[in-house]
Formats: sequence, structure tokens, C-alpha cells
Amino acid sequence: MIRKISPRVVEVILLIGIVSIAGFFLRGQRPVPLRNLSDRQWADAGNSSTDIDINVDVTPHRKSDWNLEIAGTFAIRSLPDRKILHQGNSLKPTRIAHRNHRWSLTPSPGGLTLPSSKFEITTDPGKTFRLDKHRYRGSLVFTTTASGRPVLVNRVGLEDYVASVVDGEMPLEFGREARCAQAVIARSFVLYQRRQALHKRLPYDVHADTRSQFYPGFQYQGKNGNWFAGESPEGRACADQTRGLVCADRGSLICTYYSAICGGRTCRGTELFPDASPLLTGVTCEHCREAPLYRWAKTLQLSRFQSRLQNFLRGKGAGTLNWKSWKFVRDGERLPLFRISDKSTSYSLTGLDLRNIWGGDLLPSPIVE
Repeated sequence: MIRKISPRVVEVILLIGIVSIAGFFLRGQRPVPLRNLSDRQWADAGNSSTDIDINVDVTPHRKSDWNLEIAGTFAIRSLPDRKILHQGNSLKPTRIAHRNHRWSLTPSPGGLTLPSSKFEITTDPGKTFRLDKHRYRGSLVFTTTASGRPVLVNRVGLEDYVASVVDGEMPLEFGREARCAQAVIARSFVLYQRRQALHKRLPYDVHADTRSQFYPGFQYQGKNGNWFAGESPEGRACADQTRGLVCADRGSLICTYYSAICGGRTCRGTELFPDASPLLTGVTCEHCREAPLYRWAKTLQLSRFQSRLQNFLRGKGAGTLNWKSWKFVRDGERLPLFRISDKSTSYSLTGLDLRNIWGGDLLPSPIVE
């Protein structure tokens, strides 16, 4: 709503919202085995023994230095031929850097000069390595994007990934069946994204943070310096119990978009994502009521809002708008719609438009009123 306080007080616009990215409700549907997908889908998506490549550099700013430590034996291998360049019994705390299009390890294991292109550090099966404040299973791949930006990728087995995501995304208190459903959702999401990454020739399948799904790895370090489990026996049990099960529509794998907090009702998936399945419909849900962002409020300076809005409209080819009225419209499964008008014309904005104008840090959700 718009509120004018007084002529002497700065005008503000108050947006009250709920956090709801997109919910899932597969009405009347059951998970299907991966082998039941079409041949092309099976080949593209992979199977339960597939490795997942996760971008574990989740810092908000571009990073070129990391800290690595390996307690057990390891090998440095060139890619794609996997030729062993160096082997060791352990790797003491080592600084990883990327400068002038080259990787370096300091101190360098055995005085090794690293390849300028892609390579991998592997550990013994079942062992982990430490990268900054996380410990991960699997291996660590050193690569770059098409633009030359350095990327560190954790390559891990699909079911190891699913087990960690179950614990990263859903508390133990939600119960076994809900967490097993989360395992199916997480597996479907990552296999769909893996297929998209292959088609786009990306150096990784997913991000380790909520740009994809929250993947804490094997362990993570808290602010107090203590280490916490990133996966639990219960999470692994859910991954094992649902092994090979995914969400599909008429034999095709779907992307199972979901949110951590829906605010009481999810929105239709196609409102936010062009590739969302029609099966992703809006549903009522109160399970996240205790979450801090179940309801939220933000106060924005009206003059700044109008300025940003004008810039946004110009980017859409619209002219200057002399703001006269603001009308709020909302349908249960759809994004909220705002109509802004003056004497000559009117424009429509969705809650997603508003979030794009202000950014996700300020507006946690496109569901606002």
C-alpha cells in the first residue's frame, strides 16, 4: 500500500510480503524410476551412479583465493585424460590461487607446475577434503567459465549429493516421509539442471547455494568455529530409500522448483519459470509458519521507488509516467499484479518486476502487496 505521512515527512511505500519462489504439488502423481524415462531423457539425465558437478564458490563477489586441506592420500590428475601428475599421503593447509589465467597451489606439492587448463584432485573413496569452511566428499575440479572466471567444482555421486541436500533444505523435525519426498524432489531438480548444463556447455551442473539447492557438503564450519554435520544418517537413509526415483510428466523429467518458505501459499510454477511443468500448481501450506520470513515488511523511500520505476519503464520502451493511481490485483496461484496509471496511460507490473527493480536482498519475495 502507499502511505503519505505528512508534507514534512518523506513519503514511503510499504511492501508487505511472503516468501514464495515456487511451490510444487504434483496432483495425483507418483515418482517414477529413472529407467522409465524416454531413452533420450535417460541418456541426458544420467542414472543413480551419475556424478554431479557443483559450483562450491558461493561467495557474493568474484573470488580467486581458497584454502584446501586433505587429511588422507590424494592425487592430482589432468583432465580429461585423468593422467596422474602428482600423488601424496596428505595435503597440509594450502592456498589455491588463480592469477593471469593460471592456477597455483602454495606450497606447491612436490614443486608441481599445474596445468593451465582443467585438472582434478581426487581422494580415496569415502574420504573428504576441506575447502575453506566446508568438507566435501568426492573430488575437486579446477576449471574456468567461458569468460575465464575461475571455478572450483565438487564432483560427487548423485546419492551423496541428494543426502546432503535433504539435510540442507529440510529439518529433521519435518519427519521421514516429508524428507523422503524432499529427496525425490532434489534428485529430479539436479538431474534436470545437469541436462541443461550439458546442453549449454557449462562447467558445472548446479550451485551449492540457494541459486540451485542448498548443498552444505559432508560438514560445514559455523560462525563459532565448531564443525556441524552437512549430512546425517537420516538424510542418507532417505536418499537410499528413494534411490532412482524422480518426478516426470508423460515420461519426461521435470524441474521440481520449490521454495524454503512459501508464506502460506505457493504460486504457480509457470508464473516465475518458463520451463516449469503445469504440474507445479499453487497450494495452501502452513508448515513454514515459524520461519522468520513467513511474513515480512520493508519500507522504501517513495521518491527513490518512483525513480527506479521510471528507469524500469523506460527500459520497456515506455515514456514518463505521472503517477496518479496504484491498484493492487491478486489471484491465488498467480503473482500479484500492480496497475500504475496517470491520465493518459497505464502500465502493469508483477511482483517479480518489483523484485527485479529493487533486488532480492531488499525484497525477499515477488509475493508482495
